[in-house]
Amino acid sequence: MQERGQLVRQELTSELRSLQWLLAPELGRYGDAFNVGASDGIGRKTEAPWVRFCSSEMSPKPTDGYYVVIHFKRNGSGLYLTLGCGSTNWNGGSLIPLKPDQLARKTEMARKAIEYEHGILEDFTDIIDLGAEAPLPKTFEKATAIAKFISVDQIYDQDFEALLSKLAAYLRTVYDAQSSGFDLTEADQVQLEIEQTIRPKKQINSAQGFGLSAPEKKAVELRAMKIVTEWLDNNGYSTKDQSSTQPYDILAQKNGEKIFVEVKGTTSQDPSAILMTANEVDLHKQNKGKTALAIVSSINLVKGSEPTAGGGELYIESGWDIDDWSLTPTAFRVEKPKPKNS
Repeated sequence: MQERGQLVRQELTSELRSLQWLLAPELGRYGDAFNVGASDGIGRKTEAPWVRFCSSEMSPKPTDGYYVVIHFKRNGSGLYLTLGCGSTNWNGGSLIPLKPDQLARKTEMARKAIEYEHGILEDFTDIIDLGAEAPLPKTFEKATAIAKFISVDQIYDQDFEALLSKLAAYLRTVYDAQSSGFDLTEADQVQLEIEQTIRPKKQINSAQGFGLSAPEKKAVELRAMKIVTEWLDNNGYSTKDQSSTQPYDILAQKNGEKIFVEVKGTTSQDPSAILMTANEVDLHKQNKGKTALAIVSSINLVKGSEPTAGGGELYIESGWDIDDWSLTPTAFRVEKPKPKNS
């Protein structure tokens, strides 16, 4: 065990650090925080030794963010080159442990981001099975998005530099998607931006690097409005953009009936939670049966000097009853009392 610990924590980490010249550039702007770490475990954890590299900005700890990991089979028959994620996520202001279904959704988000930019993943389509019995290795398996198995007798036939370089490029893609909020609901995206604005010195580990600029937000908003307007047009409605003057975004009319449409656009792949203003909530409560909610999720944002947005998946509910959804107060306007007349 001592020999394996030296191999994992010292020799392999040293090998990965020696490849920083190759891997850090593939990480793009995240490469400045290139970091290597390893664990040989304690007690039963010795079933699952691992070595990883990542951006320490995007993944300060193994429980946070995404990273490239080398996992080893328990029986010593081979290893897996993988891209995976931590077991916690930022939600509602704090880090929470991920349930199995949440972990599955998070790894699926990473695969979608990689496939959208890089196409079919021919080299990394293996199913990871570490052959371990302890709970921790099972969590590692669930937290793996893509993997390639290399048996012991194949090791000397592999171009590890090329494979790790490809994984680093995939990781950059996932980081770009993560910084656009693909693994946060629209509600959490907005809450996080508020948190970072009012408490800029507080670092929220699993959301490092997140935050859209004003032009990026505008690109996402315009993409959502375009998709919703086209859907309404195709379904026989006339439309008018009211987003700049009213507490709703689109006035839709058909056969003399008016519908007030709320449009939410997000880079998130999870449309289950949105943030609304008090005026927006009041509108939907007072006009039940005459409003609609339209959420365009999974919008692909291309950052740059002139950001653009494409794609998007539409969820629309006409005759929306806001009371069917749970409303949670997340902020209050607090004002000091006016001076009393003397």
